[in-house]
Amino acid sequence: MSDNEYKVLDLILKNSKMSQVELSKNIGISKAAISKIVNKLKEQNIVSEILVNEIKKKGRPKQYLVINKLDKKIIGINFGKDYFEISLGNIKGELLKTRLKKFFLKKSMSIVNILLEELTLFLEEVKDFEIIGVGICINAIVDSKKGIIINHPYFRWENLNLVEIIESRYKIPVVIDNNVRSILKAEIHFTQLKKYKDILYIYINDGIYSSIMINNKILVGKNMHSGQIAHYKPVNTDNKSCECGKRGCINSMYSENSILLKLEEEYDKYNKKLEINNMYDLYEKISKKSEIAKKIISDISIEVGQVVGNILNILDIENIIIAGDITYSGDIFLDGFNKGIKENYINDIAKIEYSKLGKNIEKKAAFNLVIENVFDKLKLFKE
Repeated sequence: MSDNEYKVLDLILKNSKMSQVELSKNIGISKAAISKIVNKLKEQNIVSEILVNEIKKKGRPKQYLVINKLDKKIIGINFGKDYFEISLGNIKGELLKTRLKKFFLKKSMSIVNILLEELTLFLEEVKDFEIIGVGICINAIVDSKKGIIINHPYFRWENLNLVEIIESRYKIPVVIDNNVRSILKAEIHFTQLKKYKDILYIYINDGIYSSIMINNKILVGKNMHSGQIAHYKPVNTDNKSCECGKRGCINSMYSENSILLKLEEEYDKYNKKLEINNMYDLYEKISKKSEIAKKIISDISIEVGQVVGNILNILDIENIIIAGDITYSGDIFLDGFNKGIKENYINDIAKIEYSKLGKNIEKKAAFNLVIENVFDKLKLFKE
């Protein structure tokens, strides 16, 4: 397959559909050359043409090219602090099968060995499918081009080439990146964020993590951790210990565990029994109009908004996307977050919205690492 054929397929995949005229303009080759490529791909049943009626335009329906169903599958791997998930997906990012493995942290390399054992079992279960690649999302400092985990303080990994370990054993291409950068890429690919040029993406789960895109480019930085607000230290900090080894980072103050601890402290003040074990329980309390639960989320959202307001004064980003289970709190978090930003941000309020990726957000992100390489960069698709 030629480079231009890969470019045609990559553009169609990333834009869902494209006309031959659009392909010609984007790639910079003649319409005749595009027509020749398209005819070849149609003969191979890789692409087909559809007719679309333009709602605001009169006249004939417009012809677009779409990629036909590809039966090839993708494996995604996502890490938490005490677990990892191995999942099977397709080229559309749909989840087909998943396997959860919990572990107790002992030695850094023991986690790798457990992963390889589980991956071997999983590959045996899906041996009837053609796997074109493995995508790995991990909350760590990652050099995605070299496939190296530079630093994972919780697992005590330094300069671990997990890509090489997996590729050498299973002979399957592997792509790895930081989890929030991966989620932002997936949000852009699967939702309507393509129209945004600047985005501050905030993901709240076992910590508060972020990624930043400016002028359509996701920041990485010299040390591979640009755009991370996790270790920002507010002036009025509670000095909690963070996994990075320092104290007072917002990562330690506004994680899901920290939110639950604050809730427990608040319940103790009123001599009430806490019947909440996880974030879902908390959001259920909110839906049942628990004033204590509402206050905790509201107070935290204001504080996070104040931090983000300071960051916006430096970066002047127009769009903010919030992801994670915190989104189930609805307007309570957004209202407080808005209020906090307004207290510190000197300009008009930025556009703030929740993620539209839905459930399995990290799994989709892992799948997307492979999807964006199917016809581009690594060119995982073979005739």
